[in-house]
Amino acid sequence: MKPFELPQLAGTPVATRAASLELPSSMELDVRIDWGRAYLDRKEASGLDRGAIVPLDQLADAPVDVLAAGRLIARGEVVVVDGNFAVRVTELVAGGTGFY
Repeated sequence: MKPFELPQLAGTPVATRAASLELPSSMELDVRIDWGRAYLDRKEASGLDRGAIVPLDQLADAPVDVLAAGRLIARGEVVVVDGNFAVRVTELVAGGTGFY
């Protein structure tokens, strides 16, 4: 039995771009902030009413996920700005680029 030998690959390697979050200014993305999840069965969900409290699976100071076009791009912390909730980005996630 002869050992199998792979042929040498020829050609130019594919160029890769450095990671960044720069996007074309005309591009609109659906951005979602994932603050936590709750799992309710049908009975619990049908019993929800105004004022009900649904506990999430995250601690109050846990980082939130920032998703753009369904892809995780960053993590951050929830802050209040002028009475509105906002997210301060604390970490960019590697591989979260490539929207072009």
